[in-house]
Amino acid sequence: MPIKSTTRIDFGNELNGVLSGLQPTGTIEQDAYGLVQAQLTYIMDSQDAQLNTVLTYYKAKRLYPLTITPQLYSYRTHISFMKGGLMSVVVDFMGIATAGGVSTWPNIQGVVATSAQPIESHPNFSKITDLTIGPPGGTALAGVPPPGTAFNNAIFNQSGTEGAVKWVFGGFGVLDDEVGVPNKKAGIRQYLKPYTTVRGVIYYGESFSTAVSDITKNVGRTLDLTALGILIPSSVFAGSMTPSHYLLSHAGVESIGNANTGSGANTVAYKITYDIMFSGDQGWDADIYGVWL
Repeated sequence: MPIKSTTRIDFGNELNGVLSGLQPTGTIEQDAYGLVQAQLTYIMDSQDAQLNTVLTYYKAKRLYPLTITPQLYSYRTHISFMKGGLMSVVVDFMGIATAGGVSTWPNIQGVVATSAQPIESHPNFSKITDLTIGPPGGTALAGVPPPGTAFNNAIFNQSGTEGAVKWVFGGFGVLDDEVGVPNKKAGIRQYLKPYTTVRGVIYYGESFSTAVSDITKNVGRTLDLTALGILIPSSVFAGSMTPSHYLLSHAGVESIGNANTGSGANTVAYKITYDIMFSGDQGWDADIYGVWL
């Protein structure tokens, strides 16, 4: 134990016991998404036996000792040694204030960025489908292979046998065929496609690990109505709320406490961080991306 002050005089409460010396100060914090955190401080005797008892006691999650709703459980303990052979034990607690304590509401933010995509996937590559791009009355970027009309000296190469001819885009020619001047589209094989990504954080109660695994196993899949309602509760960031337009691109799980089953398990909550990509008006190709399981 720390050096005991020679001026210490013991009387009254011996400050022995894992719940002894509860101080009249403490904090409770509830955020806008339903996560509740609290902190209590105990002053105890710091003799070795008491120190070991406290450390052993808080290896397991402990119910918040004051009567409040929702239920909070301990997940972190900080001990500071003090003069006079005492120690300050600060205990952090956590709980979920939403109905049933299933999960918090998601804390989401929208990020709009661009990603390089093949020029063949441009909405105006073969024909004009987006009138907001290009001048009024303009032509498609490449057009279609013979016997159709190509634009901007687009090169289409044949692939396959006679009777089953396929065409492969081979880029834009260096010169404009008609006037013999440099083609400003020469060498362009990609374009920057805008994407909206919804990034979120959500906490699940320790009894709902199945709901957590339901999210992580669906990375790379489009959402259904239920998942959309849980992970994106509004259309503030991405406009259309059609589930097939949203794809879960990332999900990370942090277990607050030991998530192992059996002896030693003391999980208080699961924290999930996730990214969802919005496809735009066309939606994600169902031939490539599976739906929510």
